[in-house]
Amino acid sequence: MGKYGAGSPQWNRVKEVMILKLGEDPSVAEKVDMRAFSIMDLMRASTINELPEDWRAFAEECGRETDWILE
Repeated sequence: MGKYGAGSPQWNRVKEVMILKLGEDPSVAEKVDMRAFSIMDLMRASTINELPEDWRAFAEECGRETDWILE
């Protein structure tokens, strides 16, 4: 399953953080192409590997910020 695999608490938390950041700060939304891949697509993604490259980089950034929460 892996750290950011389907159903893992880490992956669910990272998606939560990503959605919050995208909604709170318009400058964060500029990091990803929201026309090619949407928040709905993110919600449906069962692993980090299903994300486009720009979204995956953003997920990894959010993951580094949340790692301490789940350890």
